[in-house]
Amino acid sequence: MMVGKEVKYAYSSLHTIFNRIELSTWITRNPIEIHIYDVSPAEEWLEEKIVNTMSKGLKDDKFTVDYATGVHTIGCFYRLIAHRFVPSNVKQLLYMDTDVVIMTNLEELWKEVESSQDSLFHWGIGMCSGFIILNVPRMEEIWSLAQETNMRHVVKTYNQKQPADQLIFKSVNVTYPNEVHILSEGWDMSVTLRWQKRHLPYAEKYPNVGMLHFNGGLSSKEAYFTKTGQDDWMVKFHDTWGIANYTVKLPWSWARYQSKSIIRSGMDGHLIQLHWNSTAHTDFTNTG
Repeated sequence: MMVGKEVKYAYSSLHTIFNRIELSTWITRNPIEIHIYDVSPAEEWLEEKIVNTMSKGLKDDKFTVDYATGVHTIGCFYRLIAHRFVPSNVKQLLYMDTDVVIMTNLEELWKEVESSQDSLFHWGIGMCSGFIILNVPRMEEIWSLAQETNMRHVVKTYNQKQPADQLIFKSVNVTYPNEVHILSEGWDMSVTLRWQKRHLPYAEKYPNVGMLHFNGGLSSKEAYFTKTGQDDWMVKFHDTWGIANYTVKLPWSWARYQSKSIIRSGMDGHLIQLHWNSTAHTDFTNTG
């Protein structure tokens, strides 16, 4: 399994990407800090934690994981230990898959979260962990509660074919529904949930859309947004889902100018701050 080396490479490759787009020279209207974390030291520790949690939830003492095959890798579980990396003053954390496009100001989302800020996590009725808000101080509870659930029931009921992180979230949601806040439909616009004709026309059925999740890729390593043809949602529904194409295709230089252009007259703006973090709050050398 080459996951550790791949994670390390992903972390280091961001230097090249950020230099290419000159991100440290971008000026924004509001202060923005980007924190980059090397999560590779947690791999062995995380795998043991996964096996321990799944074994108890599935009531399977011989449970093992094989991330060499299948759609999901151990990487999908890193969102479940984000609280061990992010600064301790972070209270709510929004996780998004790379095929999520934000369509409006996130302020509306945070208003929803504030109304149920004590919830363990916040996600849509489709129960997709590709867009989820995590209550950072309570994240360790997700692991402990998952061990007390009947994961076999969840696997059977929701056709959860692979023991990915979503099984942990779903098991907690099904067993402890009062601990989870369900977001409004506009923050749960996933292809896998809204593909049926009964959801059309989108602009009328869902007038307050904040995000679009394309659920692309599957086992393919090709970026979803490079797809072409009639199976491309941006092509089939050009007046709704297709609008995401503007954000996806926007050149970096134009995006930088767009960022600078919204600074109020007479204001200097703020340079984007980059922080490279190679360590976490947890000593992952102890896997006991």
